[in-house]
Amino acid sequence: MEHKPATTVIDADGRQGILEQSPPFNGETALLVRFDDGQQLSVPADALVPQADGSFYLPLQTANISATGDTGASTEQSTQRTVTLPIIGEELQVQKRLIETGIRVSKRVHEESAAIDEPFYQEEIEVEHVPINRQIVEPIGLRQEGDVLVIPVLEEVLVVQKQLWLREEVRIAKKRVKRRQQEQIPVRREEVVIEPLVNAPAATSSAVPLST
Repeated sequence: MEHKPATTVIDADGRQGILEQSPPFNGETALLVRFDDGQQLSVPADALVPQADGSFYLPLQTANISATGDTGASTEQSTQRTVTLPIIGEELQVQKRLIETGIRVSKRVHEESAAIDEPFYQEEIEVEHVPINRQIVEPIGLRQEGDVLVIPVLEEVLVVQKQLWLREEVRIAKKRVKRRQQEQIPVRREEVVIEPLVNAPAATSSAVPLST
């Protein structure tokens, strides 16, 4: 019958012992460890941590664990103390809590100068005096010649007989003149500023033109 070498177990204090069972453990939940000083401990199988060299690590300080057994046993039997270790497990508790997060949005108005260069039209009046100096039979009223308003200027001249003379005509015309005006006019635009509150990621700001 082939003899399997003993499996070494080392605890948290560096004490060395051997397993009474050889791996695989075939689903056993508790294993017996016999230390060099004769102490025997029953430990949970899942408490043993396999090592690269084939040994196991026991993350417990076994030297201070009290032994259990019959106090009236013989001296030879008392050298073999059996201690049962409790199986300790950890439970994960998940809790949720509300954290106030969000963003604060505000607007800032910036004023800038914008150059304009647009044509505009204005009307001007030109007055022209046209000498006539001729006799007319009856008064002449206002008349329109295209865009020109003609206003007759009448005068009575004392002669042997009265004669009505047309001294002159005042011609008033309108003309459209194209001019160019350049000036700086302030314009406004809005800027949206986003500021993070508690535990909120920072956001970038963007400029939005203000409608005028």
